[in-house]
Amino acid sequence: MKRLKINVSIIVLIICTFLYSSEIFSKNLHEFFMDIEIEEPFKPYLLNNRTLMEMGGVKILKLDDGRKVILCVTMTEYNDDSAKDKIRRIKVCRNKAVANLLTEKEGVQVATYSKTSEQSVIVTENGVEKGKSIAESLEITEAKAKGIVQSLPIIGKWRSKDGGTFFLAIGDFIE
Repeated sequence: MKRLKINVSIIVLIICTFLYSSEIFSKNLHEFFMDIEIEEPFKPYLLNNRTLMEMGGVKILKLDDGRKVILCVTMTEYNDDSAKDKIRRIKVCRNKAVANLLTEKEGVQVATYSKTSEQSVIVTENGVEKGKSIAESLEITEAKAKGIVQSLPIIGKWRSKDGGTFFLAIGDFIE
């Protein structure tokens, strides 16, 4: 029985450490972001995942009650405070988010075209050989996703600390 108490104590200690470090981490987010606005039920999932907030992408988390939460973060440049730029930022990020959700759901079709050419020239001048080699490489990659995906509500917005990048998160709980 004593061993069980030790294991429970260790688990409690690990959970408390995680919760404490998560709290510190979310407080330190203001070192990386500004103007953070996140809907209350989604705060724990975004504020404790700086990588998702900074790099964007799709994340699906399975909750203890059996539900799932889906999060999608995208970004675009922040030009100014005008209404026109605000509309542009939201449209661009929403379209990117829907595309990201679609690729997560349906997968992506990738086509790559590569072309490499190499040229060597050797010149003999006054009995001395001189050479020159030129290599040229071209690679074009195209990704396509096709399908239908339900758009999710906007659940958060924030900016990079330098103010140059706007982030938008969409998401929802799934039964």
